Amino acid sequence: TQEAYKGVFSCLDIELGGECPYNCVYCETPYRDALAKIDINKVCKFLETGQFKWVYICGIGEPTYSTNGEQLLRILEKCEENNVKCSIFTNLSNLSDRFIEYIKKGILFCLFKFDSRLPDVIERLYRPMNLEKHINNIEKLLKFVHCDGRTTNMAASIVPTKENLDEIIYLVQWCIEHNIYPLVAKL
Repeated sequence: TQEAYKGVFSCLDIELGGECPYNCVYCETPYRDALAKIDINKVCKFLETGQFKWVYICGIGEPTYSTNGEQLLRILEKCEENNVKCSIFTNLSNLSDRFIEYIKKGILFCLFKFDSRLPDVIERLYRPMNLEKHINNIEKLLKFVHCDGRTTNMAASIVPTKENLDEIIYLVQWCIEHNIYPLVAKL
């Protein structure tokens, strides 16, 4: 955003799509199971133009989940070749060694769902298939956090609901203590 005041915002937003493992309370759309229908070759061509400095990948499901992991790796390869940064939403469960290398290189930045640290709240909000794995992923990410004093490569997406409202201040405090940027949304 440093160049935004000049009217320049060289960010490419990709709705990558894919399968979603959550079935959480936030989403009622019937399209959550749709597979990505983007032309990955066109995306790679965009990145080769040098026009973009950052790629933000969102969309249906988690970009590191199931079918879109290979597409994301191709995008990250092009990002590295063309000095482009990339942000993704992830539940961290599919961060293979290849993704972790991109995090360490300062190319890949992660946003993860962090609406609670309490198992019963997580279970009510997301109904994940493997609750313990979800909790462990939150702890696992700490070894990937890199902070240079002004910026960090990890952000937490926190959405207040009646299920977790009392917990929000503690989640934000935990993020700050661990050099994670807390993004508190309004549902």
